Amino acid sequence: MIQANACDRLAQLDDNALMLFARNGEGDAYMELVRRYKQLMVNYVYRLVWDYDCATELAQEVFVRLFRNIDRYDHRLKFSTWIYKIATNLAFDELRRRKRRQTQPFTREIESLPDDHAARHDPQAAHRPDPEQALLRSEAAQAILAALQELPADHRQLFVLKEMEQLPLEEISQITGIKVGTLKSRLFRSREFLRERLTGYFQRGHA
Repeated sequence: MIQANACDRLAQLDDNALMLFARNGEGDAYMELVRRYKQLMVNYVYRLVWDYDCATELAQEVFVRLFRNIDRYDHRLKFSTWIYKIATNLAFDELRRRKRRQTQPFTREIESLPDDHAARHDPQAAHRPDPEQALLRSEAAQAILAALQELPADHRQLFVLKEMEQLPLEEISQITGIKVGTLKSRLFRSREFLRERLTGYFQRGHA
């Protein structure tokens, strides 16, 4: 049993080691994974579904499914590959549900988010700076996100995984099931699309 300064020791372990502890019934190891990945999952899913509340709920479901399927975890794979795959599946399920309801993906106006929005979901958020929220409130970031939303969902997913989550192509291939060569081609087209959309904005000196 992990004792005394367990939290400090757990913080030193890599994700795969934590999953092995969690699979053996160590609840603290599972909670350390939640701590590491909670906001990452919210941010990632938000960039796919464009609804902060929905992204928060789906991120919670990611960890429910993670726990439910913990015995099926393949330690030969990176933990990040597994959790991003779960999050991706949930996000695309949500987008398919919206399509069936014949509704368009909803983008929350960034400036309309109340200052305490993050604090309602994370009590500690009110006591520390949130770099991502500060970025989202900038005019340039809004232009980038607006252009990103115009990408088809599958292309947007690849761009987010590579350029924002900074995952290697090989891992993105494992998450999406798309060959690396195809990924490169789609990423190139996505970059060209975004460059075209944003060139005028930045040439006007709004950055």
